Formats: sequence, C-alpha cells, structure tokens
Amino acid sequence: MTTLSWILARRDPGNGLDVHADQSVHATAMNDSPFRRTHLGARVPVPADVFRGIEAVRLSGLTNMLDRPVVAEIAEGMGFDHAARWVRENRDLYARAIFHGFDVTEDAD
Repeated sequence: MTTLSWILARRDPGNGLDVHADQSVHATAMNDSPFRRTHLGARVPVPADVFRGIEAVRLSGLTNMLDRPVVAEIAEGMGFDHAARWVRENRDLYARAIFHGFDVTEDAD
C-alpha cells in the first residue's frame, strides 16, 4: 500500500489557520480514514458506495484530492461510476467534505 502524507488545515481559535503535516495514513477501514475525522465543523453525508470510490482514489495516490475533475475521472476508471457522478454533480459538497469530513450513510437499496 502506498503511504500518503496529508496536509491538514485546522482552525486554531487563538492563531487563525494553523496548517501542519499529519502522520502518514494507513486506512484499513472506513472508520480509520482521515476523511471520516473532522475538526472544522459538520461532516457531509455521503452514501457508502460514494465514499468507497472516493477512498479508493485517495488510497491509489494518483492525484491530489482537491483536483475534483481528476478524482471523478479516476473513480470512473476504477469502476466507481456512482462516486464519479456524485463528485461531478456535487462540487460544493465534495469540497466541504474534503475539509470537514465525510459522514458515511447506508447505501440505498
């Protein structure tokens, strides 16, 4: 597995925006993902299949997760069509989720 080092921005009430490097991430389950944690506010609800696609792209290390069009393209190429469509259609929600975290909901039957 590729080790990814993520730069996370945290809001520090005393000093404004404090940017620091987080430890390397080895996500083994959805609950271990750094995308599930938040320090900046409410997480964004997303279906579990969308989260799996976004997480697969992140773990691949093929792009910066802020490059939304490329994230969608890679997700589609990996067979996560629903995730790719969600990323393309929910530009604002995707950006908020990257910075605030994902709240994974159950897939619709």
